[in-house]
Amino acid sequence: TEILMKNYANPDGKVREDFPGGWPADQVNKFIPAGRNEKENEAFNFVKTLANYRKQNSVLQNGSMMQFVPENGIYIYFRYNKEKTVMVVMNSNEKEEVLKTERFAERIGNYKSAKNIITNEKIAIETLKLPAKTTYIFELQ
Repeated sequence: TEILMKNYANPDGKVREDFPGGWPADQVNKFIPAGRNEKENEAFNFVKTLANYRKQNSVLQNGSMMQFVPENGIYIYFRYNKEKTVMVVMNSNEKEEVLKTERFAERIGNYKSAKNIITNEKIAIETLKLPAKTTYIFELQ
């Protein structure tokens, strides 16, 4: 996952392949950026950012969860506690969608903006443009 390894089902011996690197006989070392290609580094950094965010934010570990019924191929849920609210938005459609967020007022409350936890970009949350087949994780601000 963190370096785009394939999830083989057959042959079974490849299901649990070792992560390349770390052993003297390994020809490549995927533990270091120089041992990964551009796509592998992108995936590695994405997973690392998600893991670190989760580790540093108790809201994702033990906060409450509220889900909204998916509509038009878009699924939204929130993790929240007294200190923080995180909004996860998934567009499963084959095309970009525009999402008006007033339906989620119960959880959004007085928040007006959000930080994309992957890019750190700050956005207004009244209306969201969601490219096809994307997932966003926003920390409401």
